[in-house]
Amino acid sequence: MREILKKYYLGAWQNIYHINWPVRFFMELVFLIVAGFWLVKLISWVGKKLRVNVFLVKGLIWIVTEIVHFVGNNSEWAVDTENRMIDWGNAVINRDKKKRISIVKIGICFGVVVIYFLAVFVDLPIAKYLSGYYLEELEKVKSFCQKFEIMASKDYEKYPPLFVEIEKEEFEEAAEEVAVLEDQEPVYIRLNERGKRGSNIRSETNLDNDNNIIGGVNENSDILYRDKWEHDGERYWIRVYISADDIEGWLSGNLIDSEQLEEITGGG
Repeated sequence: MREILKKYYLGAWQNIYHINWPVRFFMELVFLIVAGFWLVKLISWVGKKLRVNVFLVKGLIWIVTEIVHFVGNNSEWAVDTENRMIDWGNAVINRDKKKRISIVKIGICFGVVVIYFLAVFVDLPIAKYLSGYYLEELEKVKSFCQKFEIMASKDYEKYPPLFVEIEKEEFEEAAEEVAVLEDQEPVYIRLNERGKRGSNIRSETNLDNDNNIIGGVNENSDILYRDKWEHDGERYWIRVYISADDIEGWLSGNLIDSEQLEEITGGG
């Protein structure tokens, strides 16, 4: 039963990863909203039984004020908004208890919309007008969401797509490749002196787009080679996995020990 569920769940991720990032994240949030409403119903039921509804409202106030503080960075409007939110929360607590659960639902929807906007903002054309500080912080939000995707879809490559039919022979060949990789001794990448000072892991083999940076490594990192490499006409790119951060991406060959790079690529 467990294997059947994994087949459907991870097979769906095969199709999801073919959708561009903003649309994909929107679909994931829609799913989370539905799950969130069911969670709110459960929390509401528990709250009534244990009489802790007040704490739920206070938790919502804390979440919203933290988001405002993050976006506003202690600006005058942010402080004023935080104070208004606190006053609003105090008023809600003193109102009819039957209205509180609706407030929580509205708060969840509002929070989801804000999170979506923050995560995809760096991919919007308007992002170029934002200062470097905000872009760096917003990139962290996007990176966190991407890491969450990777964590939620771990080992999805081992399963066939759920919504797209593929030839049985193609799937069997892919499964055989995975089995071969599992039997091989792991190869860990050795960085050169430049790479040891800090290297980026990217989702794509492209240096012109900093938005594809999903992580970083240094001389203390364990960098597992994923038995895949590419050459873009200028440099080699090595597929790697960073277990400490649970991310998989591309590392520039210019940052790898030259002897090991030659062994991996067979001298080009």
